Amino acid sequence: MTSPQVTNVFSSKSDVAYHELRRLILTGALPAGSRLAQYELAENLGMSITPLREAIRKLSSENLVDLDTHRNVYVARIGATEARKLFEVRLLLEAIHARYGFDLRDYSLSSMRRRARAALARSGLRHLGELQHHILCDPSSFPQVLDDLTVRVTEMFRDPSFYRLFCQRVLPILRTYPLLKLWHGGCSSGEEAYASAILLEEAGLYDRAQIYATDLNPAVLEQARQGVYSAERFAVFAENYARYGGGSALSVYGTMAYDQVALRDALKRNILFFQHDLVSDHVFGEMNVIFCRNVFIYFTPQLRERVLRKFAQSLCPGGFLCLGGGERLPAASGLPFSEFAREERIYRYEG
Repeated sequence: MTSPQVTNVFSSKSDVAYHELRRLILTGALPAGSRLAQYELAENLGMSITPLREAIRKLSSENLVDLDTHRNVYVARIGATEARKLFEVRLLLEAIHARYGFDLRDYSLSSMRRRARAALARSGLRHLGELQHHILCDPSSFPQVLDDLTVRVTEMFRDPSFYRLFCQRVLPILRTYPLLKLWHGGCSSGEEAYASAILLEEAGLYDRAQIYATDLNPAVLEQARQGVYSAERFAVFAENYARYGGGSALSVYGTMAYDQVALRDALKRNILFFQHDLVSDHVFGEMNVIFCRNVFIYFTPQLRERVLRKFAQSLCPGGFLCLGGGERLPAASGLPFSEFAREERIYRYEG
């Protein structure tokens, strides 16, 4: 019984430190460039080092402070004006979570700020407070804002070297399973899920596979279900497919009409698209492969670790986790993953 009590006390003190430090930054009492040794800061706030460090980590993920590890001091990155702008973004994300249930609060604040600016510009409103009021009072305006805030950068067979290595080293192992379950987390408009379907089809494995493709944005999921892409984008997909070494021409998987390409129904037969929030929704069980490529770069370090734990709970022993080229597992995660293909960010779950 003692351990949970200690955890709760530290959590409470950490929250106190977090809000107090944030107040000092937002009011300008701790101006840009201020330096304080951690023990001096802890003494001023009247608390021990452990909860203070937790507060500092959270503020660092919001780009409000930085840690000089050599001098063991904390450095305010930005001044009060800039901090207030970031705080407006944070309030917008809190309002979205409270009103609509979409949890973007632990996404990278700098990324969210850029996307919030785009949403504001599209809306024609003057400031984020006005945009917040607008989406709270007019639910019909929210889907466009959600679309502006969420990431939609994706391609079929993006990073051809990844797909080449996946075919060479992962598919032979997948052949040993009687049934296959694959999960694309943050699938956006479905391009990478369809790429997986093509890989499995060409390997003769698609009939015993089920692909789960999830995203938090209902609008992009509807696009994914339709499987219709512009001819211009499909030409890029075809080039990627040829570079990876596809088994035929990509055009055999679609039908072109009116400058659009509609993927064939046979390719959709084993893909289930549905809404799922990587942050707050449940885990899946016994997945052989999880793809979450180029999504972690938009998360804070704390959120990455939470989602990684969710993936660990969702993978079968020996299952594969595929990340994007600019992403890697944190060394200190403590999760039982091993590097399977370091150059392409493919990891194997050893749990």
